Amino acid sequence: MEGNAGSAFVALQNNTQLHEWMDKLQLENRVFQAELLAIHEAVIWVIQQNVVCNIWSDSMSRPLAIKSLKSTNKTAKILQCLLTQHPNITTNCIKAHNGHLGNKTADRLAKRADRRNCI
Repeated sequence: MEGNAGSAFVALQNNTQLHEWMDKLQLENRVFQAELLAIHEAVIWVIQQNVVCNIWSDSMSRPLAIKSLKSTNKTAKILQCLLTQHPNITTNCIKAHNGHLGNKTADRLAKRADRRNCI
């Protein structure tokens, strides 16, 4: 991604898209931060919807970073607090590039966001 990172999430229910979010991060951000940001934005959206939700990430290190009490990442710490306060939201890992509709859509949105101009 040449130093930039696109970040995105898609909300699905029964394979019907309910919501999408994407953004391009500035040069100093990396893929790890982009994926944590997408999870953060997904959690915020779920809180606003007041629903039970499973959030799936195609990277095992992101859910682990969120759950680790030793994490020093600011976004991971915020997510720890939010997820503790909202037990109706869980984070899980899904195999990357497995054809899952939500994963494919989020990857496509992140790539589209990466091609946009940074604001």
